[in-house]
Amino acid sequence: MNPDQVKEQIDKRIVVTHHTLATAVAFMEANGRGSTSESQKLVNSFCAEMGSKEPPEVRWGSGIDPEAAIEAAASYLSAWLSAVEAIWALLNQGYFLPVSDCASVIPHLRYRTDGQSGGWNFWSDLRIPSQVCLAPSVRYNGQSRIFMRPNDIILPIARGKADPEIIEAVQDALDCFQKHLFRPTVVMLGKAAEGAWAEVGISLSNKLRESKMGDQIKQGDIKFVTLVKNASNLYSRKELEELRKGAGVSPEQLAESAQWTSLVREARNAIHFGYKPTVPNTYEKVALLLLDGVTQFDRLYRIKVAGMTS
Repeated sequence: MNPDQVKEQIDKRIVVTHHTLATAVAFMEANGRGSTSESQKLVNSFCAEMGSKEPPEVRWGSGIDPEAAIEAAASYLSAWLSAVEAIWALLNQGYFLPVSDCASVIPHLRYRTDGQSGGWNFWSDLRIPSQVCLAPSVRYNGQSRIFMRPNDIILPIARGKADPEIIEAVQDALDCFQKHLFRPTVVMLGKAAEGAWAEVGISLSNKLRESKMGDQIKQGDIKFVTLVKNASNLYSRKELEELRKGAGVSPEQLAESAQWTSLVREARNAIHFGYKPTVPNTYEKVALLLLDGVTQFDRLYRIKVAGMTS
């Protein structure tokens, strides 16, 4: 293939989804909290976080298959574009403010093939402010310090290769919370928690060849309470000792996750007519559930990944 053909293949494999954009927004919120932040550094840091650093060069020819290099380049550019769009999304939401004028940002990739080397520029018309800062309403609003931090929930879920529907549910919960819609917040948080436990249950049942439980989860033939109980019991099995070491989560810690899930489920039951939660779904209660969710989702997805890789 000639350089133009390789560039075309890279361009065709770039993917920017709502999933990756939500992950990028969460990363920017978590890491752009200084007095000022360099936009390019935020973009580069996000790419590194997603395991998509800029490749030194794209090489092919003389027995070198370009496939791996094309995939690496497309992965990097996908993360790069997600990060740039996330900065603009936060500027439009009033979370960030521009500190400097906009400047062109042009991702440049070098290539080398038989007897030829050069580079490609992508999207030369993209511009972002060179520096951004937190908006005063975010930096100096006491409640903002609470409700912005739960976006960190999205990062462990993304690392755990969560189903996009779970990412969407968490983002919906956070959006509702920022609008002080607490009942919809716990409904969507409950959906995300149920999805996370389902993914853990499937991962563990596959590991232990417990096909009956895995099939029940996939077909939706298991109650939420039973799902949590059965997944917790599987995780305590003796034959999963190495998996537990790999996950870095003890059965006792998973029990804490189950307790948090019970609180979320009880809060979510407020959608039923006539049901009154033990503690009303106030700002303080729902904020604590979201904040604790950072730890609990991290544990659940470390277990899921360990079940897939150990």
